Amino acid sequence: MSTIGVLEKMMDNMNNLGIKNIILVANPGHMYRCYQLVQKVATDMHMNVCVYIADCTKVEYDPSSAQSWVRSPLAFWEYDIISRSREVVLKQILEEWRDSKSVEP
Repeated sequence: MSTIGVLEKMMDNMNNLGIKNIILVANPGHMYRCYQLVQKVATDMHMNVCVYIADCTKVEYDPSSAQSWVRSPLAFWEYDIISRSREVVLKQILEEWRDSKSVEP
């Protein structure tokens, strides 16, 4: 499951339980993106949440992790750059496709 998929499920459960506070715990390299995604999902779900960011600056990468991108800083940044680039390209393709459908022949 993607980060956003996990957030959507978690925040749906929070909403059902009336929970409004989030303590964000993430790999230091992923923290800012996680925060952005929390804000996006909260906005999309019309939730008013308070996000507290845990001090994860000493969290280390796990060389034995099943997720290859969190085994080292280099692996994380390689994955993150490719992943974000893919998102940008797919968004651009989708926008161009939508624009082509809205133009009358």
